[in-house]
Amino acid sequence: MTSGDSCRLVAGALDEELVTEAGVAANFTALAQHVTMPLMKSLIAKILVTLAVLYALAVASLAWAMHQPPDLFGRVMSHVPGPAMLVLPFETIWMRARAGTLHKGDQAPDFALRAYDKSSTVQLSSFRGNKPVVLVFGSYT
Repeated sequence: MTSGDSCRLVAGALDEELVTEAGVAANFTALAQHVTMPLMKSLIAKILVTLAVLYALAVASLAWAMHQPPDLFGRVMSHVPGPAMLVLPFETIWMRARAGTLHKGDQAPDFALRAYDKSSTVQLSSFRGNKPVVLVFGSYT
């Protein structure tokens, strides 16, 4: 079989509708859709994966910042745009990061504070077993 015979076989297999301009245009459109749909799906999938990775990084960064001392946390949060708080699970991460590990009946952690007159330092553990201690945070004005 020569190449001319194969061309005649292919041409003979085509319907008359395919040979017309409308048929060629319809086939080209179908071919373009067949080629572009997988590309579009692939592009959309890549965009969604990229957005998911960026979101996970933002949540992880926020969680890291919330576990830092207050001054560092404040510096980090001063750079976070306000609309990000609408998208990121701020409250959920905050409650987990600052929840602590104390439970009802546990001993209070020991700490030391300067006295009001700044003449001495008072340590909580020095009162343990002697008398009850009440901590009041606030103003008396």
